[in-house]
Amino acid sequence: MGADNSRVIYALWSYPAQAADELSFREGDMVTILQRPDGVDWWWASLCSREGFVPNNYFGSLPVPVFVNVSTLTNHSAAAAQREQIEEQDDLHYANIYTSCSENQVQSD
Repeated sequence: MGADNSRVIYALWSYPAQAADELSFREGDMVTILQRPDGVDWWWASLCSREGFVPNNYFGSLPVPVFVNVSTLTNHSAAAAQREQIEEQDDLHYANIYTSCSENQVQSD
């Protein structure tokens, strides 16, 4: 078995399962890797209480970044407003993850 099992990674793109033993996921989903064999392009993972194979090239160690154009932040209040907007987006992102799990569980039942 490969190193670094049972870690959380983030989907960079969505992937619809192509076989019964694969796991569907959406961009931004936090997926837990359960088995990561050396030299294999598919990992065994868990998402929303479901398990299946996932293609390892669809994931990154960090969530999809939110880019900020720093040159547009000319004063402290603009920077604070931008930071607040990013935090709201993060809250929405995590809310969407849990919604995604609920929707996926309903669809798979």
